[in-house]
Amino acid sequence: MKNMLTIAIETYKQKIESKVFIIMLFVLAFGTFFGMNYEGIFKSDEPSKENVLVVSKDQQVVSTLQETGVDLNVSFVEGGNTLSEAEKELKNADSKTVLMLDRNEAGLYQGRIYYQGAAQHNVSEELQMLVTAVNQSIKLNQLNLDETQQKFLNASTTLPMESLDGGQDSSGQTLMLVYVVGFVLYMAVMLFSTMVAQDIAVEKSSRVMEILLTTITPVQHLVGKIIGIGMVGLTQGTAIGISAYASYKAFGDSTGIFKFLSEGKNNQAIVLAVVCFILGYLIYSVTAAILGSLVSSVQEVQQLMYILIIPLFVALFMVIIMATGAGSNQAIAISSYLPFLSPIVMYARYMLGDATMTTFLIAMGINLGATVVLALVGKSVYQGGVFIYSGDKLTTILKKAFKSGKYYAQN
Repeated sequence: MKNMLTIAIETYKQKIESKVFIIMLFVLAFGTFFGMNYEGIFKSDEPSKENVLVVSKDQQVVSTLQETGVDLNVSFVEGGNTLSEAEKELKNADSKTVLMLDRNEAGLYQGRIYYQGAAQHNVSEELQMLVTAVNQSIKLNQLNLDETQQKFLNASTTLPMESLDGGQDSSGQTLMLVYVVGFVLYMAVMLFSTMVAQDIAVEKSSRVMEILLTTITPVQHLVGKIIGIGMVGLTQGTAIGISAYASYKAFGDSTGIFKFLSEGKNNQAIVLAVVCFILGYLIYSVTAAILGSLVSSVQEVQQLMYILIIPLFVALFMVIIMATGAGSNQAIAISSYLPFLSPIVMYARYMLGDATMTTFLIAMGINLGATVVLALVGKSVYQGGVFIYSGDKLTTILKKAFKSGKYYAQN
């Protein structure tokens, strides 16, 4: 136990004292501090609106659009009588959009939206809605309806959604939370499990492994590496959490993130994300360590890590499907119980209300059980693999490592 903790502490110190880690930690903490409350930090006295140049023969169209769209995120400026005149004024008006409108025979507005550079779909949608509202008002006036009748025709019906099981939450904020946490889990598990494999391959190729294994067992070395690098990941996560809380204390909750996380079961989001990271990291790092023990160079490790990237990518793809609001299908439901996939997929299902806490715990238990089985089986491979330096095929090395490991265990 003492040797194992020594390896874990030395690995941890080596990683956190490296320049790469310090720079990465600073960037993540700095980005979190300002990114969590960017609206409060960089807010202006008045919200900026997108300027839209209006080209029309109707002299009243600009004022009509301004009055009707007073609550929209657009501001209208006269752009002349022709499209070419408006194009010349785009830069001076700090605009990228031109709205060309004219009345048809029925007295309704029709035209076209022109844009410069990348299409701004949000502005286009607002303009479509605005022109539709103006035309609707013109139609009602042409029908000679009084104000009460116009309000009656303009009244809209809203149908609220409510889950029958009481746990469903498909709000935009929850979908974004699931997507962001799913992506972070994907990156974190991949990064730190790869780090385990690379560390083992480097020590093996430099023959440092042989010196270490004269005083400790291969299993102690394996567990120490996994614990040490796992602590590095938790350190980064803790630093990000502290930075986010400091941002909240300094600038308030301008984005509403902290309020959102304190509502309902959203307050479980961070805790469950940490649990999923630990369980996901364990199964992937054990697999990565076994693969790292079979090769003798970092280049070979990078090739083998594609084996682990595939299930991670599949899990992330399933999260993206759910985060778009499409919900989960049978394939996603089954995959959420499978080891390697469950830490990411089941998290998304639970946060969206598609799974209960019981099913979440069952999936995590299956993943933990698979990790234990993999560690017990892979122990023999690791014990033999760290002493093999041949350039044979992977299957051949695997067989040799397993036999050597069993012999090592017996002696």
